[in-house]
Amino acid sequence: MIRSGFDKLAVQLRIRARWLRYALAERLSEPPSTVICPLCKLEDRPGSFATRIAQDYFWGGRLVRRQCPGCDVIFGSSRMLSLSRQELDAEYRDLYSVYEENDSTALELAAFEYLGPRPGGRYLNFGSGRWSKAMSTLRDRGHDIVGYEPYSTVEGAGKVITREEDLRRLRFDGIMSNNLIEHLQDPVAALTLQAGLLEDQSSCMVHATSCYRYELEHSRFHLFFFVGRSVETLARRAGLRVEDTGHPDVRRYFRAG
Repeated sequence: MIRSGFDKLAVQLRIRARWLRYALAERLSEPPSTVICPLCKLEDRPGSFATRIAQDYFWGGRLVRRQCPGCDVIFGSSRMLSLSRQELDAEYRDLYSVYEENDSTALELAAFEYLGPRPGGRYLNFGSGRWSKAMSTLRDRGHDIVGYEPYSTVEGAGKVITREEDLRRLRFDGIMSNNLIEHLQDPVAALTLQAGLLEDQSSCMVHATSCYRYELEHSRFHLFFFVGRSVETLARRAGLRVEDTGHPDVRRYFRAG
């Protein structure tokens, strides 16, 4: 629920104070002697990684990201990547108590079409969120689609799986996500999980995000920008092959082999 007035200001100040403490702790700590790319695992001295600086739009202060010389991915901040599950949950709870995302229904519907849906197929919206009406729209059109959202609190949004153990028992003819993979602390693990959910070799995944480019960098919640060779690296490490769709925000992924 979106807060208002003094409550909203109090949350914003709490976020800002927390990230000021993080920044102070980092200034007082010893700088790392090496940096490890979280995508391709290249380890090298910090100076080998180009630095990208931005200012967080959501009261988190200065964002420092690095670009891997091995796979090109831009990642960070290091603090966001190192947060525990509980700490990251708290970041999102605070954010969504004072901020509401735009309706992504049209984007999700467009991404779904890149799956090449067929009659009788079963589909998954991975990270379906709590804002879009896309799934109910697709079901009204006759598609069998469910969502996976461990943070789901939506009522009336249709079938939403909330537990990973339940998800692992299912198989799908196609899996889609919209503006998700850039938020994941471990995108390789997430895509590996999804690869195991595909019905067969003809089944595919579609992941749509503007973070295939270095854009929308003013959000600390964007942990990865999959530029250059990093899309192929992500796919390869997850046991997938990636296919260009002709759309700058959409890539299609198949199981390799």
